[in-house]
Amino acid sequence: MILVIMRMRVLSEKCKELSQTIASLSGSIGLEKGCRRYDFCQSADDEDRLFLLEEWDTQENLMAHLTSEYFSVFRGVAPN
Repeated sequence: MILVIMRMRVLSEKCKELSQTIASLSGSIGLEKGCRRYDFCQSADDEDRLFLLEEWDTQENLMAHLTSEYFSVFRGVAPN
């Protein structure tokens, strides 16, 4: 099992856009081979702090995800 935790600080004006993009992709990503968990969270203390929690069965399936079309869309809207 491989657990990935991505922490992001997002500009307030971009938070809604990023949240909507992640929500629109989450169903498809959750169906990718090897994906055991794909959760999106917002900090209770800071609404501009977002988290992606992913669980993958193998490194190979995680790497396939990181080169997928879904992840490229996410990279296009994610903060630098």
